Amino acid sequence: MKKQVIYLGMALVLVSCSKQTTTDEVDGQPVDPNVSEPKPEDQPEPPKPEPPKPGPAGKYTIKEIMTKSFKADDNLKDLIIEGMATDEQKAQFVDYVENLAQFKPRKGDAASWKEKTDALIAAAKGTDMAALKKAANCKACHSVHKIYPPKKK
Repeated sequence: MKKQVIYLGMALVLVSCSKQTTTDEVDGQPVDPNVSEPKPEDQPEPPKPEPPKPGPAGKYTIKEIMTKSFKADDNLKDLIIEGMATDEQKAQFVDYVENLAQFKPRKGDAASWKEKTDALIAAAKGTDMAALKKAANCKACHSVHKIYPPKKK
């Protein structure tokens, strides 16, 4: 009797394994054998991260301009005054101050803002370091145009 049970079990295994299909299936889903795997160049590229948004007046925000031009340990203003700035760094500083001039002051007179930013641009483009030191005086602009305490985001 044991032999008959074994033979019956083997017969059932063979019957279930010999199931013939007319289509190829993967996980129960029909697969077309004529379709090849997609090539990497055929797949769409993943979305690229968006570039940072510019400030309301130009390419940079005021915070970006102030940090890189005036506040950081290796700020561009100090490098230029010390005579250690490259031509590229000088051009970047001019670009920053020109963008700064495009903003409208949230506090103070627009004529004062224009006068101070024009003086800063002229000093940045020139070679007179004393004029640059005078034009880049933080307190001269901040006392008239900066809102204290600054907004928290």
